[in-house]
Amino acid sequence: ARAYAKQVASLYDLVDGCVQRQTPWSFPGLKEYLEVWNKLPPGTPPFDAADTPQLSWWPDPMLMRAKTPEESDGHYWPCVPLKDRACFPAGEDNIYTSCELCCDPGKGPTGDAACFGGEWTFDRCCHTPGGSGRFY
Repeated sequence: ARAYAKQVASLYDLVDGCVQRQTPWSFPGLKEYLEVWNKLPPGTPPFDAADTPQLSWWPDPMLMRAKTPEESDGHYWPCVPLKDRACFPAGEDNIYTSCELCCDPGKGPTGDAACFGGEWTFDRCCHTPGGSGRFY
C-alpha cells in the first residue's frame, strides 16, 4: 500500500496544476494526505487490511464543492451540479446532449446555440453567474 501511495504522490506532483485548473471539483487535503505517505520512515512495517480505513483519504464533505469560474479553466461550473438532469441524460452518444459542450462559456454568452431548441433551453439547462441567464 505504501509503494502504491508513493507512486500516486509522485504522479500527483506531475499533474497537480492540471488537477487544479481543469477539474470540476476541488480535492481538499489530497496533496497533504499523499505527502504523509512519502514521509513514512524506511522500515515502517507493512500495513494490513485492518489498517485500511485509517489510511484512506476521506475529504471533509463540507469542503467538497463545484469550482467557481475563477478556479477552473474547464468551465464545468455551469454543469456541476446539473441544473436539470433531463437536459443531459447519462449514456447519450449525441454531442449535443453534453453539458460540457452545450454550456461552455467559450461558445458564447448563452453557450452553444446548436444544443438548444423547444423545451430544451439554455436557461433551463445551464447555470449562469448569479442566475443572470447568460455567461457575459
